[in-house]
Amino acid sequence: MWSKSYRVLLSGFVTSLFMMLSFSYAHAAEEVELPIDVNITPQLALATSTDLVAMQVYSEPEGAFTSGNIVAHVSTNNATGYTLDMYSTGEDSNLVSESNSSNVIPSNFSGTVTSSTMPNNTWGFSIDSTSFDAVPLSDNAAVIKYNSNPTDHDEIPVYFGAKVDNETPGGVYTDTVVLTVYINSDAIPDNVRTIYDITYMQEMNSLICENTQTPRADATEISWVKIIDETKIPRTTLIDSRDGTTYLVSKLADGKCWMSQNLEFETDTEPLSNTTTDLVNYQSITMENSTKEFNDYSYNGNNWATDYSVKPNDDYKYFRGGTSASSTPSGVGSAYNWERAGFYYNFYSAAAGSVNPGTTETEDTICPFGWTMPNEMEWNTMLSTYNVNNLNAAVRDPINIPAAGAMNNMLDQNRQYFDTGSAAHYWLKDSQATVASGYVNNSGMWVMVGASIRCIAK
Repeated sequence: MWSKSYRVLLSGFVTSLFMMLSFSYAHAAEEVELPIDVNITPQLALATSTDLVAMQVYSEPEGAFTSGNIVAHVSTNNATGYTLDMYSTGEDSNLVSESNSSNVIPSNFSGTVTSSTMPNNTWGFSIDSTSFDAVPLSDNAAVIKYNSNPTDHDEIPVYFGAKVDNETPGGVYTDTVVLTVYINSDAIPDNVRTIYDITYMQEMNSLICENTQTPRADATEISWVKIIDETKIPRTTLIDSRDGTTYLVSKLADGKCWMSQNLEFETDTEPLSNTTTDLVNYQSITMENSTKEFNDYSYNGNNWATDYSVKPNDDYKYFRGGTSASSTPSGVGSAYNWERAGFYYNFYSAAAGSVNPGTTETEDTICPFGWTMPNEMEWNTMLSTYNVNNLNAAVRDPINIPAAGAMNNMLDQNRQYFDTGSAAHYWLKDSQATVASGYVNNSGMWVMVGASIRCIAK
């Protein structure tokens, strides 16, 4: 999969892969056999016609429409083609004034419009230069082109249009969008697909995990390519389609596929959908930080403490060797994000808002679709498979559990870290888990404690 980001304004690159021929030889006593195994690596290339989309917008009292475009150039020899999609980065898809960030042109209209019916002071995109839609965010990327066949060179125009009236202050307005092209994964039959054959976390299913080689418990070497070798640990990176975060995932000796780093998804940016998130009982949930309060659990009746997922500050973003807090990544592990603390979540947030405060069991979680929080039995099985009975055993490969500790009370404006460097605390679907310097257990945590989440494939 290749991505490129633009400022409407857009930037591009061209990447090509190579063709590899591998020959193997087998010798018999009286004859020579020369079986030839030709492995043609799928190629994929993406380029764009320009680095910038510029629209010179003029305002009129009744609204004036202006448009611009880029052209994506895609080629692939993949037997079942490619998909090209697009989304806006960040928490919204506003065009923002370069001179005054409080002046914005949103892309928030509903349905499909034309240049004449587009609401004033909005902007959108089109693939035919006539019908415009609102610019989506990463969790709902728009498919610009689906081609089920190989192609030497596809030219795909993407149009952007804005309509403004005199209420919009003059100036330069910009946003950044990303074009992503990826090989259609159904080029590989479902019955042989592994974690190496998918791009997004949301593509995971039980068959994909089952098809991936299960390593021995004493395996230490990581394999980043598809193998049939139980002495190596299968590992790859997958993208969470909701926000574009890339995670390490591994097939472990317990026969399960796990994230090899903690979840770092911000829960309150967009509504959660059961097509992208592990929602069992709901089609969608909105984490309404500004309105949903805990009443019985509110801190002294204050309403300001509405952070249900909290990013670590710089001093606790990474953990050197898994245990010592560091403001910068360190060593080989940091190159693969093994030492990232991830975000801290109270149980309400971990359960996607689907439980009442005070309970610690849930079917719904904020893990990506196809993944979920482990239950107590799955967690303990994983630890026992690797003889993990203390923190030193947990911070090493292939589990990679950092001693990120927890936050004492996420409704307290003075919330503090605790156990950093000496323990890791996790929410489970039916319990809580602690891995500390000298022990592991499933002792209880208050539902407003901010703990980590580690997802397991369903």
